[in-house]
Amino acid sequence: MGIAKHDINDYFNLYGKDPHSDYTLSYHGKLVGAISLTGIDPSGIGQSSYSLITDILGRLLQSLPFNVKVEQYYNHAANQKILLKERKNPRNNQLSRNRQAFLNKHRNLNRSSLIWILSVDPDFKYKGIFSFEFIRYCFNALFDPYSRDKFKQMLSSRQDILLDYDALILQKNRLDDVLSLIKAQLQFDSAENMTLNHEEFWRFQKFIATFNADYLTTNPFVTPDNENDAYLLDGDSLDVIEYEGITLLRIGGAEPVYVRFGSVTRFGNDEVPMCAWTNKENSPVLTKGNYVFYLKYQSYSGAQKDLKLKTKDDELTRETLRLKDFLFEKTSDSLVDDRIKENEHLTAFRKELEKERFSDFKSGTGQAGIAVYSKNKDDIILLCRELQNRIESRISVIWESVATLEAYRAIQPATPKFNYRSFAMNAYQAGAASLIYRSQGGVNEWKTGLDETDEAFYILESDDGVPFFFCPKVSEKLLIIGVGATRSGKTFLAKCIASHFAKFGGVYAAIDIDPGSVPMANFFGEDAGLFELDMTSQRGFNLFSMAKSKDDKDFIEHFSGMLSMMLKLNEDKDSKRFTREEKGDTDQQLRVVLDKHFSPSNPLPATFSGFISRCRASVAEKLANFHGDGIYANIFDCETDAIGVIDKPISVYNLADVKDSENEKTDADTISVTQLVHAEILYRVIQLFESPKYRTLPKLLEVDEAHYTFSVQSTARTAINKAKTWFKHGGGMAIWTQSPSHYSNMPDWGTLKSSASVFIFANDRTGSKEDYQKAFSFLTDDEIDLIFQLKRKQQFYIKIPDLNISKIVNLHVESEQYAICTSEAHEASMAFDVWEKVQQTQLSVDEALTEIVDKLKKAHTTPENDTDLEEDRYYA
Repeated sequence: MGIAKHDINDYFNLYGKDPHSDYTLSYHGKLVGAISLTGIDPSGIGQSSYSLITDILGRLLQSLPFNVKVEQYYNHAANQKILLKERKNPRNNQLSRNRQAFLNKHRNLNRSSLIWILSVDPDFKYKGIFSFEFIRYCFNALFDPYSRDKFKQMLSSRQDILLDYDALILQKNRLDDVLSLIKAQLQFDSAENMTLNHEEFWRFQKFIATFNADYLTTNPFVTPDNENDAYLLDGDSLDVIEYEGITLLRIGGAEPVYVRFGSVTRFGNDEVPMCAWTNKENSPVLTKGNYVFYLKYQSYSGAQKDLKLKTKDDELTRETLRLKDFLFEKTSDSLVDDRIKENEHLTAFRKELEKERFSDFKSGTGQAGIAVYSKNKDDIILLCRELQNRIESRISVIWESVATLEAYRAIQPATPKFNYRSFAMNAYQAGAASLIYRSQGGVNEWKTGLDETDEAFYILESDDGVPFFFCPKVSEKLLIIGVGATRSGKTFLAKCIASHFAKFGGVYAAIDIDPGSVPMANFFGEDAGLFELDMTSQRGFNLFSMAKSKDDKDFIEHFSGMLSMMLKLNEDKDSKRFTREEKGDTDQQLRVVLDKHFSPSNPLPATFSGFISRCRASVAEKLANFHGDGIYANIFDCETDAIGVIDKPISVYNLADVKDSENEKTDADTISVTQLVHAEILYRVIQLFESPKYRTLPKLLEVDEAHYTFSVQSTARTAINKAKTWFKHGGGMAIWTQSPSHYSNMPDWGTLKSSASVFIFANDRTGSKEDYQKAFSFLTDDEIDLIFQLKRKQQFYIKIPDLNISKIVNLHVESEQYAICTSEAHEASMAFDVWEKVQQTQLSVDEALTEIVDKLKKAHTTPENDTDLEEDRYYA
């Protein structure tokens, strides 16, 4: 069955651009506007949020005037591509090219959009020639200018498009108010809601008419000012066809598109389920593929509601009375009441009627449906099965056959009326059935300078295949706080992000308690510096190497702090602090050593032993562990500093061999040597980050097992204060631990937590809900349960409070990225042996990476060709 293009034009309702605004006029006198919503990410909400979301949406729809119709569309398409910037550094560019090729060629990324269309009816509705209104205005036209204008409109060639200016301005003002109301009230969890301009709305109209997902991209298309219906289709006809037992609509064009329509007949059973389009498992709005969900709703006016209720009252009465009741005049109200009470079905019907009559929510009409589309008919069959499995427990759907064209008409924007698939629903029920859910896409770019921006740090994936652009720089803050159990994948994720951070041309430093960052340093070769420290090494610190002058206040403060921390390693209580005299002595001798070290005429080397030799005996005794033959002298009393400041774009400090035992306890008066080493490294990184060379460049300090560094109050405060300074220049920190209790036990944890821009939670199946609630009081019980159920090494729960983002993301990586970042014991050992060949100049970095991928038995990423890149540019 086919329909010619000139006939199908009548299925479309929009005429063209309103000359006085960016809105669109319909052929039925409506003024139509549309907004694009960020939406609420369905992966980040739980049962406890359903009632709140439903209530807010219900009250929003309740507040709309009865002459406003809302049409909600959730659009999904499997045609998203990624286009990353070219980088000058070959290593950075290699990572970007591999990531882009992998996502585009192997991950089948999706895009989604959430569009709400609002149409305002005119005050004057046209009933047609020879209607009561026509006759009334005809006779009054001789005497009344208003009636004369209306009479002219009714005589127009297409009666609904001749509008008077005053009425149109009134409609525009009402539409302005409604759109502003919706955008404002939905900001509770849908932060960026934008009104579509005429061109953007036209692209959406084209998409719904043709189901060509190209129109969901941002590419420009020729946009008519009027007679939209004449330009909506790209082909000449529509055909209803049968294929493998299902009915499809074939939409002609350069490449035919096939669509299968489903009409919603009921939401839920006894009542509309809250947040009907999403649920904890197998959420419909998290399905991958090409489909559209829609809901249309309009409330009754007072007169319409009275008429509807009167009609239902009459229907109820007719159900109770028989023909003989009329013959014998037995139609009293008491007889009707008695018979209703005797019939369970009629009793339930009356209760529903009374509930509707006295409901606080407006009654109205709703219509909803599904469209599944593709150029491949078999893909439609498979996707329909999956959608049916996801929705059948909450939503009843009839897949259309003979009514396929009517379903196509019903899904078009600004329909003048509802068809026979519509159903009665109040505003609260419409709120429960509303489409407000959509995977958050993250932040595509961030500000790196005064007038400079760059792309996101890294690209992750939502459950429905929509890319998530991870950008932790938010509102002048860049502080990532991450937590996850051992082998949860948190370190792997951290290193994936870190390796791509290098593309910004700044500086990255990692303080690790394991070799996790060492392969990354090997990959970057000459652009990376690596420092490894163990308890037996003779290559340690000369603390004085960091002094810049005899009056270096930062160094003097740091050195004094290190002395105080060293004392806390002593077991004897009296040895944990300097006396007033001892403190004065150390301050004086430090100034003397610095004066001699920076003497213009005869500078002398400065060492920790040299400093101690100048101090009184009691000071030397209390610091005996750190000089001469002391147990930690090999680390802190070296004549030649083995580390200094690694002046490289990437610096890695591997402190695996100075990690404390699991049972070692620390408190305010007791610290560990690990904490001491971390404090020294942290100071050196701070000096690097604040050097004039790097001050205005992007920079990131990443600290693994951060409780070692941040459990000392002075160190924690220094790090937090410095991080806030770095925020201003595109820099920041990322800190990670295995347990939330590590955070909650830190001094100044509240300050650190409030400074965070992003929280990342990895899988923790054995975690304590109490520990999470104590450390992260903003997490709900549903969110904590979600964290416990994440897929290990794949899924992560991300919260970005300032952007209202709470969602699950998925990490899928290309083989080359895996080879660089794997920390699985056997794989890491094999990779270490291969990187050793690079150090011995037996292999190049590229050859080493190829060998590791081969030994892992993984497929190499296929580079994109020119055709691929052209497609990327179009669909990105």
